[in-house]
Amino acid sequence: MQTKQLSSTRTLLDDSHNKVTPKNPVRNPPSLGELVKFVTALLLSPRGLQCTWSPPEHVVPLGKQMSILEFVGKTVMHAFAMHALFLSVCAFAVPSCQNPRGAYGFLTEEVGLPASNFLEVVAPYVLTLVFGGAAYSGFSLLADLFNLAEVGVYWLARKVLPEDFKPQRFNPVWYPSLFSEPWKRDNLTDFWSKGWHAAFRHDFVFCGALPIHKLLRPFGPMAGKIGGLAGAMLCSAAMHEISLVAVTKVDWKFSTTKMFLGQGLGIVLETVFKRLTGRKVRGLE
Repeated sequence: MQTKQLSSTRTLLDDSHNKVTPKNPVRNPPSLGELVKFVTALLLSPRGLQCTWSPPEHVVPLGKQMSILEFVGKTVMHAFAMHALFLSVCAFAVPSCQNPRGAYGFLTEEVGLPASNFLEVVAPYVLTLVFGGAAYSGFSLLADLFNLAEVGVYWLARKVLPEDFKPQRFNPVWYPSLFSEPWKRDNLTDFWSKGWHAAFRHDFVFCGALPIHKLLRPFGPMAGKIGGLAGAMLCSAAMHEISLVAVTKVDWKFSTTKMFLGQGLGIVLETVFKRLTGRKVRGLE
């Protein structure tokens, strides 16, 4: 009896062994054309919307499904609008920066507004708003031009390249607006995380937030989070400081760095407010 049981057990094991299939079947390595397309996609998509590390959809909503012709038409119209806005804000910003008294001097001396203490206080804030409009319209215009160029590159590449190197058909879904209505954000957290462009989001997280978060994590989860936020803001500040040095002299007061760190402090205070009151900062309602 025991011999029969052992024999039947061995038979079952042999059968099951013969039926086993490998969990991870061997795959062919990617071809040179596939590697070239992959690297090109990484280089031309700083937000990485087609990658696993892309921002979540509530941060960067995907674009609408539409025909390529419709996408080109809308992009061209938006580019003209952004160009007009950029010229308008520069018409105020450039002479204001050249005037020794700043925006106040431009408004009183060249525009002809009556001098007043109120205007002297408000003028710098108006200039700040104008610079925000210049950044928004300038970056948006640049993004539109790059998108139009990419449509042309996709079309030409699909016509002339060998089959293995041909890119997929251009899909407008992966080309949403650079900004997500920042003027509708009523707190700093939403403005920087959802409203402003996310072109350098991965770089700031990888180079600034993660290293400092790991350094300060031993002091507690909250210290790690605050450190990560400060690291991301410092990365952004460094990039802007270097950009300013390229066109003007070094600002040894580091006003730009202070501004970005102040934004981080504001986000921390908004978090504290939410924990104490149970409500998000909503501005004026």
